[in-house]
Amino acid sequence: MYVKVVDGNVSKYPYEMSDFYKDNPKISFPKNMTDEALAEYGVYPVVEVDQPDFNEATHNLVLNTQPTLIDGVWTVGFSSVAKTDEQVVAYNEDIIHGHRLRRGSALIMSDWTQMPDSPLSDEDKAAWVTYRQALRDISKHSNWPNLEDDDWPTKPWHTVI
Repeated sequence: MYVKVVDGNVSKYPYEMSDFYKDNPKISFPKNMTDEALAEYGVYPVVEVDQPDFNEATHNLVLNTQPTLIDGVWTVGFSSVAKTDEQVVAYNEDIIHGHRLRRGSALIMSDWTQMPDSPLSDEDKAAWVTYRQALRDISKHSNWPNLEDDDWPTKPWHTVI
């Protein structure tokens, strides 16, 4: 991606090679233009900086619309913009919905452990009861709703046949 600069100011961004050829229809250029040759016409490559760390629950990451000249390099970066209260609520509702789906699936997948004809011992059934209760209580976790995988209860795998 390129930027067209006139008198030190951004004239057009993004600027593509097709724009360059349209702006200079009477000039014959080599097939592969170098950055140095393009600079003679006020056209410069734009470098995209790495995304900064940000809290997805409270902020949106926005790609800046205009590049800036930093240490002689035209650079486009990102801005972290605070979410509105409505956006935070919507984000949390989406996260909570996903957690409830995960919890429901885990409960369904472990229903067999509580059936009267389950081949598990009473001790193993009790371990699954504890696991299933921890799933039901997940919304009381201190990190709720921003859970990490390690926040979820661990299946009592040793009891699976």
